[in-house]
Amino acid sequence: MFDYTIAEKQTSKYIKKDSDKSVFKKVSIFYLLTYILLPQYFGFEVAGFDLSLQRIGMLLVLFYVLESTVRTKSMFLIIKESSILPVLLLYFFVLIYTMIFRKNINTFMYTFIEFLCFFSLIYLFRNGLSLNEFVSSITVIAYVFGIQGLIEYITRKSLFSYLETIQGLYTGGMIRSGAYRVMGPSNHSLGYGLVLITIIPLICINYEEDKIDILKNKPLLIILMLNVFLTGSRSTLAVFLLEIGLLFLFSDLAKKKRALLGIFAFVFFLAIFVVLTYKTGFSRYIMLQITSVIDEIFKTHFAINFGADITTLSNSSDYRKVLPEVFKLPWLNPLIGRGSSYSLNAYISGHYIRSVDNFYVAQYIRFAYPGLVTYILIMLFVAFRMIKYAIKFKSGIVLGIFIGIVCYYVNLWWLDTLQTIKYVYILFAVYFAFFDIKLKIGGRSEV
Repeated sequence: MFDYTIAEKQTSKYIKKDSDKSVFKKVSIFYLLTYILLPQYFGFEVAGFDLSLQRIGMLLVLFYVLESTVRTKSMFLIIKESSILPVLLLYFFVLIYTMIFRKNINTFMYTFIEFLCFFSLIYLFRNGLSLNEFVSSITVIAYVFGIQGLIEYITRKSLFSYLETIQGLYTGGMIRSGAYRVMGPSNHSLGYGLVLITIIPLICINYEEDKIDILKNKPLLIILMLNVFLTGSRSTLAVFLLEIGLLFLFSDLAKKKRALLGIFAFVFFLAIFVVLTYKTGFSRYIMLQITSVIDEIFKTHFAINFGADITTLSNSSDYRKVLPEVFKLPWLNPLIGRGSSYSLNAYISGHYIRSVDNFYVAQYIRFAYPGLVTYILIMLFVAFRMIKYAIKFKSGIVLGIFIGIVCYYVNLWWLDTLQTIKYVYILFAVYFAFFDIKLKIGGRSEV
């Protein structure tokens, strides 16, 4: 059994048992719900600043921390002793000189706030919520996302859109090839796909046994799988299949057999359902997504039989193929980026580029090679720590989280983050709050 209290044991000499522990637990749950569940367009506009409920939740946590000298020291200690800090400071150095050179404070502040949230989550997990409580919360949130997605497909409107109180962020419903694409609490269906990619591994883990178990939450997994299809995103579907494949690969033999039977059963019944309801819009939509991925890989044209707009799909694919040529543009400074507010407008190989659907290309535009390289160093550092932990302690939990992180960043080859980077930082925070600390203290609890 995993020792969920190890982080608290490590920091207990700096933190007193506060009499208002229950208050902080409520604040923690509120923060977690606002951070994960609520859309960014739900909040208030104050003097031209968007004060979303997510930011209000973060401010509550920070006010709670700063209100006490003991808690402030504890938060400072978490940041100071974090194993990720040296490489993170290197990245911040690039952001700061880019901010100064481009005279744009947001170039630094956006990322600073993201990592402030990251460290706030670590503090929250070590002192407010246990891993069990986090898992319970994320399971409930995943059910909300999944069921809402099915309702959204039927009504063709996200229920989260009724929470729009900050104008200009919600883009409205999305339709491609005549089919509605669910978007959940995100501003784009592609962004919702990224959210699903980070959540799915968390529900495919047996936390009591510390092992990957794809069928741990069968009904929820099926609901989220349907949501993946309904995003209408070829990259999301392809990365989801990769994710399931990796989770299956790293399951133990007994769970592999169960998972294999479950996957065969799902595919069989899905095939029967599609055949029996072949002429319905839902079945044709499922086939549209599957054949679109097949067409993209094998250069076939099966999707046209299910209503695909081949011209639109081809333009989308061709446009993404030329994006790496941005690295060759002579007028982009390879050492000093254009900053986070810069919008690229250029003709490249006959394509007009005005949005950059590739995180790594976009990172180069914003922060040049120093920013791109240092961020990749952050990714590699976290990956190395997690692999080291997973091997040393034979942890299925860490391995599952690692797969979620890897698949998220793989998906970013075809997308920018679309304001979803916070979701992968949740996975970072779970690892650094509950697991990484064991590598530092050299201890080992029963797993």
